[in-house]
Amino acid sequence: MTTPTLTAADTDSVRTLTLNRPQVGNALDADLIGALTEAVETADADEQVRAIILTGAGDSFCTGLDLVALRAPDWDPTLWNTALHRILDTTTPIIAAVNGPANTAGLGLVLACDFALAAEKATFVDLHAKVGLISASGMSTLLADRIGLPRAKEMWLTARSVDAATAYRWGLVNDVLPPEDLATAAAERARAIARASAAWVRTVVATHDQGKQAVLQPQFAMEAAAAAAWAAEHRGPRNAASPSTAKPTRRTDGLR
Repeated sequence: MTTPTLTAADTDSVRTLTLNRPQVGNALDADLIGALTEAVETADADEQVRAIILTGAGDSFCTGLDLVALRAPDWDPTLWNTALHRILDTTTPIIAAVNGPANTAGLGLVLACDFALAAEKATFVDLHAKVGLISASGMSTLLADRIGLPRAKEMWLTARSVDAATAYRWGLVNDVLPPEDLATAAAERARAIARASAAWVRTVVATHDQGKQAVLQPQFAMEAAAAAAWAAEHRGPRNAASPSTAKPTRRTDGLR
């Protein structure tokens, strides 16, 4: 029997989506990205789902895009960007329960959620500097908006890994908890959201998210254009989405 790359479970009007590739740190390949996009769309359309929790199986939240998948001839570079922005557009609140490393695209998932809680062992890093690529998804814009441009520049330019305590001080996450308490804390927040009027919650989320994205849209466009131009000049048109000449030390290195 094939193990699903994403699992979904409902409790008290809360749907928990779990990235389920623990053997590769829940790295995002085409199947997982597609499953996540579909699951978020399905949950957002379900009136019985009042809040969503996103977490990872095993010891990692998400270690980024799967570099093996990125090098495949049939890799679609729009998959990840579409998934990230679908999460951003969701009016059902999404809580990231960050149980371990959140690397680059994993960090992007955290930023796309409405807010995040972190286990004490969680870490956050943007590894684009390690492979010489520029984000095309908008996650760099989201990071600067969340923690401020100087701190975002430090993370971008140095590939600094930020621990959970620092992430809390910088406003990247709302709370830090012992690993054994993370799931319970996320469920408590989600149930509190579920007790409010669903229409009111969706209106509040849509109002503020749409306003924020209208402000950020020009920067999203600049980020995507810069990424495409850089990749075309330095790696060739195909590698605008697939860093085949990069030499990461791990199978998954958290791109995009």
